[in-house]
Amino acid sequence: MSAAIAKAYAQLGQIIDLSDVSSPKHKRLVSEFSDNEWTLQLGEEQHKEDYKISFDVVIDSGLSLVDEVDLLKSVKWLILLSIVDTKAAKSPFGNTDSIRKYLDFILYLVRYLRVIGVRRPINATTGDLELFAKSLVNTVGKNLQYIRRFNEFSDKKGGDLSEYCDKKSGNNRGTSFDLSRMLFDIGIPLTSWANFRELAETSDSLRAKYESNYRIDKTLSGNKRSIEDVGKKGSVIKNVSFLNRILKTTTHFPSLIPMFPAMTLPSEKILKKVIQNKAKADGKTKDVPFLVMRDTLERSIRYIIHFSQLTKLKDKALEGFEGYMAANPSRPRTEIAKKFFLENPIILEGDSELGFPTIRITNFDRTSPVKSTTEEKAQWAEVAIRNANGDSLKKLATEKGVAKSTIALWIRKHNDPFREQEFNYGLSTFLHNHMMVAIEMVLCFLTARRSMEVNNLEAGCISTTESGHWIKMYVAKTYQVHDDFPATNLIKVCVEILEKLSLTARNETGNDKLFQYASFIDPSNVSQYEFKSCRAAFLEFIGITEDHSWDWSEHQFRRFFAGTFVNHFGGSVDALKYHLRHTDIAMTFEYLNKIMTGATLDTLQAEAMIEVLDQQAQANGGFDDETELGKRLNECTECLSNAVGITEKRAHNKRAFERLVQEDDIVFEMIEEGLCVGNTKKYRHRSKCIVDDGGFAQTANADCSFCAGCENKIKLDNWEYKNVGNECLMNPEDSDILNAVVESNNDWH
Repeated sequence: MSAAIAKAYAQLGQIIDLSDVSSPKHKRLVSEFSDNEWTLQLGEEQHKEDYKISFDVVIDSGLSLVDEVDLLKSVKWLILLSIVDTKAAKSPFGNTDSIRKYLDFILYLVRYLRVIGVRRPINATTGDLELFAKSLVNTVGKNLQYIRRFNEFSDKKGGDLSEYCDKKSGNNRGTSFDLSRMLFDIGIPLTSWANFRELAETSDSLRAKYESNYRIDKTLSGNKRSIEDVGKKGSVIKNVSFLNRILKTTTHFPSLIPMFPAMTLPSEKILKKVIQNKAKADGKTKDVPFLVMRDTLERSIRYIIHFSQLTKLKDKALEGFEGYMAANPSRPRTEIAKKFFLENPIILEGDSELGFPTIRITNFDRTSPVKSTTEEKAQWAEVAIRNANGDSLKKLATEKGVAKSTIALWIRKHNDPFREQEFNYGLSTFLHNHMMVAIEMVLCFLTARRSMEVNNLEAGCISTTESGHWIKMYVAKTYQVHDDFPATNLIKVCVEILEKLSLTARNETGNDKLFQYASFIDPSNVSQYEFKSCRAAFLEFIGITEDHSWDWSEHQFRRFFAGTFVNHFGGSVDALKYHLRHTDIAMTFEYLNKIMTGATLDTLQAEAMIEVLDQQAQANGGFDDETELGKRLNECTECLSNAVGITEKRAHNKRAFERLVQEDDIVFEMIEEGLCVGNTKKYRHRSKCIVDDGGFAQTANADCSFCAGCENKIKLDNWEYKNVGNECLMNPEDSDILNAVVESNNDWH
């Protein structure tokens, strides 16, 4: 075992209880390792969420993953190691979506290798993996040859697939075609099959042929993509990163994952070229999902709290740097800056509660990746250990064919406590780029102002009266005047940080704009902050992935504010209209997505509501058949009664719920007994509490006399009327993070 692998295992033993390697323990894994359905506990300490994941999934013809013990163990280890900080990857997964996609990708790799004749992934060659990586621009259906495999299967049966017909009993519904059972015998996951137009059309034709009461108006094909479509660049790059993660993890822990190959990813340069040439450009979805926006703002607040400490450390560093310059006035400032940081790096201590490690900052302006490889670090470790055990520098230098000074340098690098840090960080990255992105996001949300209005803030814009803090901002597009808006303590702190960071630039330019900054080395060099150029790096730093999928526009923050204001605090639409400074109430309703045309699948609460519907279907036996909507929701869960594995059933149910929500443009609102859909344009006529054409369902103070027997009520079992989302970011009394801001204000800014 190499020194690097031995060290990786030693570090892992500090994170996971490996006293019994066949049954590892970790606080995030609630279940026993041997269980085929796991419950993972995700989220922050105060707001943990349980996530169930099933390994009972089809991987081959008539075969489930749980039937292959050794492969199953390796897959389980890959999942467990993906949710803890092992240093094998940039960061552990912390949300259900990433874990689900990662498991899907692992199984995708296994299925792909079997299609090309490699039954055990460990036997895959570098060429096999390179071919797989390059083919990621294609769809799963094309790479796994779904159409060819179905045709071959059908031919073997002589075209007669009647054995997959089931007789429905008790309700005179006749026969139905059991698609899931047929696909299990072929070795194709139902959820993957159902994604493509050609395959859904095949399903429709089978149902038309074998079902006695087939309805042509209930086809499955709909508006699906073709199996021949190519993927988007962002999605392909994400899949390549998943492959890279699998191989890196296996390289670090080969004995735990013996069924997967331990090798390096094929040339990233080649892969990127393939992606650029073949993949489609990324599209932008209309809305950032609610949970992603909530996490982004929460982590931005954490960032502001923690990294604002750098303002004092920055002042100290600049003072020391000018002292060095005074002693060497003829030397270039960039040269002296290198010398200063070599002797005086900035160390920012980590904070486990806020989720940031200790970091070392080694220059003023530029952040660059550390170039040392895993092999180089292993060599450093080897010579350091041998030197500690008595081997002289001369002996080691002779063996390695290098100078003694090189061996001494390797030993210093190995003993460096920051040797695992991936970047040589620059101070400007944290205080100018990341900090200004975090502050703009928080200000856009807490003030509901547009980016242009926030970016034009000036020094002195905060005032304090007996009624609290106020911020003076320009109202663009509508009133086109400066106006005062109520401000939280956090807004005041953000402005004070900007005033400190922009002071030198403001003195240089003569204007009071806050989103500008001067170079630390050359104060006469002033730059204007740009959200678009800094956003992606900041989101990656705070762990928000898949940035390519969403349009981070100013309207996302205003829309999120609107939904939080109304849905979390019960604020009136009139008050919201005033705060957004809208001149037309229709625009305010558009922000809330009330009775507006177009899909509302991506509205503020839709994602969370799909989870609520799925929980009701799984744990509480379905919905009330006495209402039309209840019947339709139950139908969403019926057609997969014989599916293989809980994960596939839940994935199917969610897709069915999503289709229904999208087709009917359903607007969900929470009431004490469950959910109300009365403000859905298609259902308004069924709402007993709507008294006129322009009115709305009385969801804020739902009256049980109206709600009783209402067709638009979805009654939920074990329902607690509460906010969707774990914290209210606007209210210090309801947020641990904002409490920290209030309590610690004088200590850290």
